[in-house]
Amino acid sequence: MINAAGTFLTAAFSFGCLLLAGRALGPSGYGLFALALTVLMMAAELSDLGVNAGIIRHASAHLGAGDIAAARAVLVAALRAKLLTASVGALAVLALATPLAGLLGRPAAAGLLRLAAFGLAGTVLLGAFSAALQAHQLFTRNAALAAANWALRLAGTGALAATGKISPAALLICFAVTPWLMCGVGALLVPRGSLGLTPWDARRGREVFDFSRWMALWGLFTLLLNRLDLLLVGRLTDDLQAGYYAAAQRVAMLVTLSVNAYLMALVPRLSRLRRSEEIARMTAGARRVVAFGSIAIAALAAAAPWVIQAFGAAFRPAAPALALLLAGTILQAWTLPWNAALYALDRPQVFALASGLALLAATAVNLTLIPPLGALGAGVGSLAAGAVQLAIAVRFGRRALRPAPA
Repeated sequence: MINAAGTFLTAAFSFGCLLLAGRALGPSGYGLFALALTVLMMAAELSDLGVNAGIIRHASAHLGAGDIAAARAVLVAALRAKLLTASVGALAVLALATPLAGLLGRPAAAGLLRLAAFGLAGTVLLGAFSAALQAHQLFTRNAALAAANWALRLAGTGALAATGKISPAALLICFAVTPWLMCGVGALLVPRGSLGLTPWDARRGREVFDFSRWMALWGLFTLLLNRLDLLLVGRLTDDLQAGYYAAAQRVAMLVTLSVNAYLMALVPRLSRLRRSEEIARMTAGARRVVAFGSIAIAALAAAAPWVIQAFGAAFRPAAPALALLLAGTILQAWTLPWNAALYALDRPQVFALASGLALLAATAVNLTLIPPLGALGAGVGSLAAGAVQLAIAVRFGRRALRPAPA
């Protein structure tokens, strides 16, 4: 319930923020801002290199076993890795801003991408604080941290809109500054001594990175899967279609956040269990929760023409794309219980396989359908990716949870 409430607040603040942006900038301006923000989020997710997953998996396991020292060593190793990857990622975006803008077909967006580089490092480091809170099962604090980040962005967006100074660049500055401010809050929320530059423990470092290397590959494929569609819409069509798809994607993403709220609580708890029979029982309960959630998402998809108009009447053509994205979200929701079990059973290779094959399927569909159909074609690609991921999760999840022969 705590995760659900926190995610609801985060989703509400996020939606309000981007709703203000969409209304103030219009489809074209919003599309340009969304492309730059997508680059920021892609680079941040890539710079994580699966470290957040390693924190939650292994720190949770050690805390569940009562080994506080081992859990602290895992968190210390992860923080050192985060400091390095955040710095490298920010410098890479800064250096490649001009060619990246040219690749997107928007040379004038190079300045926006340089602003995004500033926010990248803060976003990566904020993820370490969030993962540490999840590992400690401090869900109230983690929910408050995420909600406060978007509340601050909403306040900044509202101030820009009220003063008439809103623009893609001004919004991006707002979005880049807030994670840095929240890192200070996160440092106060994590248990004392959880994160710090204490002596390196090579054993715990290997423990994190052996798991994280597969999750890093999964992260690479997933960030391309989640972001490449919008970039392809912008590259293969125009700012108008990019604006339509960005608005539809934002609504679908808010629903996905709500689905993930349950997963955020499930994964640390499953990671503390030792027997596959216990994991199987908890996973079965999760599937029942997903069944009820799917009904609500389906109702929202049916109401897509009215939901999307919250961005303004000019966004109504995005309704079919939103309906397809929400259908894909239902498939993703059914994937999550199986993925949580695979996560707890230390099967990170399956995540890399599923996301890699889904990326291939989505890319093939996107390249075929986006040129003639625009945002709608990208929605079909998202649906295809969800089907692939669900099929693989069910296949390997059932195998992993199968009782061992007597």
